[in-house]
Amino acid sequence: MNISPEDWLDINDWDKLVILKKHLSQQEYANVVKDWYISTEFVHTDLQKWKDTFNSITNKNLLMTYDELNFFNNLPEKITIYRGSYSRFGISWTLNKDTAEWFANRFKPVNTPETVNTQVFKQEVYRDNCVAYFNDRDEDEIIYVED
Repeated sequence: MNISPEDWLDINDWDKLVILKKHLSQQEYANVVKDWYISTEFVHTDLQKWKDTFNSITNKNLLMTYDELNFFNNLPEKITIYRGSYSRFGISWTLNKDTAEWFANRFKPVNTPETVNTQVFKQEVYRDNCVAYFNDRDEDEIIYVED
């Protein structure tokens, strides 16, 4: 990769990810994706790009730590997931209803149009249709990408 540090700063983050995928091992790339995802506050602004990025990882197990993978693999075949938001169309879900309620209500005092109509969405899904389980932030997060 012959990109100067100055030029690297001018490259769009999504384009950087495409470049990194070509130059990193699958594990390194999965680590970058997870770290970037975990540090992103508003995934919905680039929802399709996140869906495409998660779908581009052929071995989803690489996204999870050993403990996360062990937990995920020991979940029942069918699980209940929750999402606290103004829309059910997102990839960030949780196994914990209380966590979903916190997300549904966290911006209520701001009283913007998006937060006025927030709620907790619930659905039953097959574990094998989920991308990953993350617990870096103690949120029991399930990454679920619907078609």
